[in-house]
Amino acid sequence: MILVSNAKFNNIAETLISQPEEGVFMDACFVNENGLNIQYADLHNEDRFYFKTFSLRDKTR
Repeated sequence: MILVSNAKFNNIAETLISQPEEGVFMDACFVNENGLNIQYADLHNEDRFYFKTFSLRDKTR
């Protein structure tokens, strides 16, 4: 589960990211200006690791 909080630590977003069928998310992650980056292992190419980036979007627009 991913919880997003504002500067006052009020929760402003919440989501569940499930494991995709073609790979797995690992426990290494970091946040930068692009969003939340989670390490991902592709089961078809296990020689490389990738990072998938998740970002917020406004659902009211």
